[in-house]
Amino acid sequence: GYGRGTRLGTRRLIITLLPLFIISLVSFILVYPRSQPHAYFLITSRFWELASGCLISLVASAKKQWSWGKVPTLGLLLALIAVLFLPLHLAVVSTILCILFTSLLIIGLPAGGPAYHLLKMPWLVSVGLLSYSLYLWHWPVLVLSRWTVGIHPETIPWQLSLIAALSWLSYRWVETPLRYVRWPMTRFGSILISLLASLGTTLLILVLSKFGKQNLF
Repeated sequence: GYGRGTRLGTRRLIITLLPLFIISLVSFILVYPRSQPHAYFLITSRFWELASGCLISLVASAKKQWSWGKVPTLGLLLALIAVLFLPLHLAVVSTILCILFTSLLIIGLPAGGPAYHLLKMPWLVSVGLLSYSLYLWHWPVLVLSRWTVGIHPETIPWQLSLIAALSWLSYRWVETPLRYVRWPMTRFGSILISLLASLGTTLLILVLSKFGKQNLF
């Protein structure tokens, strides 16, 4: 009942996400001071960030209309930018503030306001559409560059171009088709796709860790 877009399925998903959101947030707060890599790379410590966007989308689709009154969205946008310049020892606080300010900005952004017009600029919209692909591709390009040609002023334009090109290709040919594909509407079909995806990912990780360990890691 989670994936079929029904009213009951949406409610069940919200009820399931809320405790997982809290557990993941507590995990992030506790783990980050002890091991930054674990807090950054493990889904248990990052799930709350993804769940924030999911909950906003689910509640918005259920309520159809927000009733938050006037939210100072331009001030929120400036505060969000300012948080990015906080010192590294405040990383836990700044991460939570980033998610909070972004969520409030999404919830309260009124059409026609100054923040709305700024964020509707075509080049910013393009970056936003590619943002997840950019997030996925920037890291492997930078890591492989460090292992090979290095990262220098003369290589940065090529590396940025490669990140942008790979991001556009995956957005155009992977992300967009999967977003609009007609998934099976039956419960069995949805469960079967999820199980096959999980099995395929598990097998890939096992194969890479067994046969590619000396070459890839």
